[in-house]
Formats: sequence, structure tokens, C-alpha cells
Amino acid sequence: MKAVIQVSIVSAILGYGVVLGCDYLESPFLLKYLRENLVGIILTLLAINTATLGFIGSKIQEAAASIPNLNLSEPIWQMRISLIEQFCLLILTIIALIIRDSAKLTFETKWFICDVTLTAAFIYSIDILRDTGVSVFTLIREMEKARKK
Repeated sequence: MKAVIQVSIVSAILGYGVVLGCDYLESPFLLKYLRENLVGIILTLLAINTATLGFIGSKIQEAAASIPNLNLSEPIWQMRISLIEQFCLLILTIIALIIRDSAKLTFETKWFICDVTLTAAFIYSIDILRDTGVSVFTLIREMEKARKK
């Protein structure tokens, strides 16, 4: 849970910086792109993550079958958290987009807050993808070490 909070805070800070930078440069490109495509991006990353975690899960099952008393509850829990995080990011993105485009909800910083939220969700999604990639390569490296023994 601590890692989730840390990544959330870092993503929010980076998102804030990116939105400020885009505003300063008067460049709407990234923010417009995220508004139009972020739901699709997160769904695509969720599909990639699900397939990758399926691969990792099958390798974990193979390892568990060959090594008795191997406790794999923590890696399996982390895989579950990863998917939950992506579902939460998807819901957060949809809510931010609804609020941003709402004609009934108006307040001075609405667009800024929603743009920071969208940018932070994008950054967090990329971090999940990075973390999944690191897991795959760690698994491959550890399997190669085990074969050499």
C-alpha cells in the first residue's frame, strides 16, 4: 500500500509539472491528446498487463510445481494489485473527463485539476507497464540462473 501511495504522489507531482509546463509553453497538444485517447491507452495497457501477468503466472506455477513449500502468495498479490490499480486509473480517468466536460459543474480550477488528474493517471499507467516489464525480465533472469545450477 505504501508503494501505491508513493507512486500516486510522484505521478501527481509530475502531472502537475507537466500541466504547468504545457500551460507555460501554451501547447495544448499533450493535454488534448490525453483527453481524447487516455481511456483507450489505459485499456490497451490493461490488456498488455493482463497478458503479461498470465505469462508470469504460468511460470510461477511451473516453479511452484518443481519446488515444494515455495510461498508465492506475495508475487500473486502484487499481480492482483497491479490489475486493481489499472481499473482504478480507468475509473478515475472517466470521472475526470466527465467532470472536465460538464456544463453543470463549474469552478475556477476545474480544467487544471482534471488535466493534472489525467496526466497523473497516464504517468501512473506507464509506471505500471514499466513495473510489469521489470518483473518479466527478473523472472527470465532468475529462471536462467536456476537452470545453470
